[in-house]
Amino acid sequence: MFIKLWKVYLKFFIAFFFIDWFLGVARFYWPPFGTIFTVVNYPFSTLFLWLEGKNNLWWYSVFGRRLDFLLNDEIGMVIAFFLMVLLQSILLASIYLLFKTWRRNKRASSTA
Repeated sequence: MFIKLWKVYLKFFIAFFFIDWFLGVARFYWPPFGTIFTVVNYPFSTLFLWLEGKNNLWWYSVFGRRLDFLLNDEIGMVIAFFLMVLLQSILLASIYLLFKTWRRNKRASSTA
């Protein structure tokens, strides 16, 4: 069961990674892609877009100056991007598997 779940999750993660990467780059060149990016990643895009507006000083105030060689606003955005894709993939894979289970149970109960 876990291997099947892992395969479904990886398919969603890979697909969303490339879709989000494309939309994330394209939104700087054509504004409608910004709206599409926000809609596709809805629950988690709001946090990502909020973090995008933060500068180095904000990151230093949150994580401290001792991490300034490891974490700045660019590296923070890469981490936030991966977290957004990871969480969005978990959400959509869960919804997909729940719908698939519901449909299978509905089909089994209708034939019984």
